[in-house]
Amino acid sequence: MNNNYIYGKNAVTEFVENFPDRVVRVFVTSSENASNLKGKVKEIKIVEKEYLDKILNTKNLTHQNIVLEYKQFNYRPFKELSTKNKDNSRAFYLILDQIHDPYNFGAIIRSAVLMGVDAIIILDHRQVEVTPTVIKASGGTAFYIDICRVTNLANAIKLLKEEGFWIYSSNLNEESQEFSKVSFDTKTTLILGNENKGVGDKITKISDVNIHIPTLKVIDSLNVSVAAGILIFNIARQLQKI
Repeated sequence: MNNNYIYGKNAVTEFVENFPDRVVRVFVTSSENASNLKGKVKEIKIVEKEYLDKILNTKNLTHQNIVLEYKQFNYRPFKELSTKNKDNSRAFYLILDQIHDPYNFGAIIRSAVLMGVDAIIILDHRQVEVTPTVIKASGGTAFYIDICRVTNLANAIKLLKEEGFWIYSSNLNEESQEFSKVSFDTKTTLILGNENKGVGDKITKISDVNIHIPTLKVIDSLNVSVAAGILIFNIARQLQKI
């Protein structure tokens, strides 16, 4: 699928309302499908349903006969974070260690934006990118936050430590502490791991503190996007982000 398309009535309407300057054009199968967008979008094209299937490169998506083309998503260069948040004593970053599910990524982005996270850092490989599915799952909030891609998370963490960040990994190892017993009162980076393997061993070892969410142990662990929401909310509250 082209990385510049989102689809569905609600997703398109929300995108137009929040990011009108990023809209290139909207494709619909009839003018009725875009009646609420007239005057808000410069170009609305009437096309056949087959054309929408073609540009999305699938017949399996429920696009509701409306597709929006947007300007290319731009990642923030990692080195710019240092300058942007240099004097922010309550800076709060999120590192994602190889998240593969676009719906998890989108949900995490949404929670991060709503709770005041300043930036999200991901790998430029073995990690889902900011795709149309991610943008849709995030409710368009991916455009509200700095998202950076790096080649090596360990190197990024080293630089963050030099800038005064404390690094917390979400983990269930023997050294892990309940998050509610940990104080978050300075520059903070929270690391969340892969849906199946969690945070990698190398990243765990260079983290300052390992934290976890206490549960009844009925299942092995929480879904990563659910865990993200709980941890982000509680850390953001301590950092007075919300």
